[in-house]
Amino acid sequence: MSIFDMPTPIVIPAPHRIAPHLLNTEIRCPCGCQFGMYPGEFDQRLADNHEIVREAAGGRPLPCGSGCRCPAKNRSLWPIGAHPNSDHMKGRGMDLSCPAGMDPLDFAVMVLELYGAGKLIDITAIGLYSWGVHLSVGSKTSRPTMWGPLEDEAVAKFKANKPAPGSKPQADKPKPAKKPAKKRKD
Repeated sequence: MSIFDMPTPIVIPAPHRIAPHLLNTEIRCPCGCQFGMYPGEFDQRLADNHEIVREAAGGRPLPCGSGCRCPAKNRSLWPIGAHPNSDHMKGRGMDLSCPAGMDPLDFAVMVLELYGAGKLIDITAIGLYSWGVHLSVGSKTSRPTMWGPLEDEAVAKFKANKPAPGSKPQADKPKPAKKPAKKRKD
């Protein structure tokens, strides 16, 4: 048998960073099919959003509960929680587990605040859960689809923390200039 008759080995990419605190091994399909290991299979905007959320959470480790999923893995999760047309199957969905020591509701509100401030990149969907949040990216929409058991509570808390439109915090109001004292004519 010559070397040309041997089967071609499957080359699995080595673990590499797709963001400063995120490895491709963390976002690959958990079934072992290696979906998500190759460049271009996972949307870089999600990796960038991971870093933005991690920084806002005080730099705490931010585990990716689920990144890429092949159709077979996604079907195995349905109807428990995976949508049949999940963005995870397109490399455009990511589940971020709540950082250790942070309340899930506070984590959900923090993500909503990041979105409201325009800091998250091209978010099209936000899922708010007791375990963390789901983020999807795609074409920019006016308002992302939102769902999850914490949605009502997180949105209410977010709105309660948000200043009314046009109002400024007290510290931002300029102080009136002091008038110079008038000289008396005697």
